[in-house]
Order: sequence, then C-alpha cells, then structure tokens
Amino acid sequence: MASIKSLSMETAVELLNLKKVAIEHQKINDISKTLPSFSSKLKILIYLKYSRHLDIE
Repeated sequence: MASIKSLSMETAVELLNLKKVAIEHQKINDISKTLPSFSSKLKILIYLKYSRHLDIE
C-alpha cells in the first residue's frame, strides 16, 4: 500500500473519508445483527407487561 506521503492531499482525505464510512457501515451491520433478537425480546416484555393488566382466562 502506498504511503500517505506519496499521495496527494485530496486523495488522502478521500481515503480517510472512505475509512470513516466503512467504520460507520460496520457499526450499522453490528447493530442490525442484534436487532431481531432485541426486537423479539421487547415484544415479549411488552406482551407480559400488558397481559398482566388484562383479565385473561
């Protein structure tokens, strides 16, 4: 990989921006992997909370 010194300033800034975007995408992917399980747990908790207030026979 080329060293930063040999790159133009614009190219270096562009690479840094791409790296930031890649990191953000990784964070979003990590979060979205945990969402389905979190979502289903939340639904169960809401169901349990409200089922106590209802007269279910």
